[in-house]
Amino acid sequence: PISRVERVTKAEDKIHANLNDRQKEFIDFVLERYALGGVEELDMDRLSDLITLKYRTVSDGQKALGDIDGIKNIFIGFQKHLYQ
Repeated sequence: PISRVERVTKAEDKIHANLNDRQKEFIDFVLERYALGGVEELDMDRLSDLITLKYRTVSDGQKALGDIDGIKNIFIGFQKHLYQ
């Protein structure tokens, strides 16, 4: 097995490929949390907490990132690259 930091480093280019700057900033925040805290940070149940940690409120997160369905798609979509 490889470390979480190494896993993130190897997948970073693929993860960022289809994201705009604001999305990259949020996903990088999530990846930092993942590297420090583990795979639990990638659980869908953590998404609203992560948005709140980054943007103070879910509403502010939506202003930065778009609607909640789009945020969910981004959150789920990048994870496949971590484990390829």
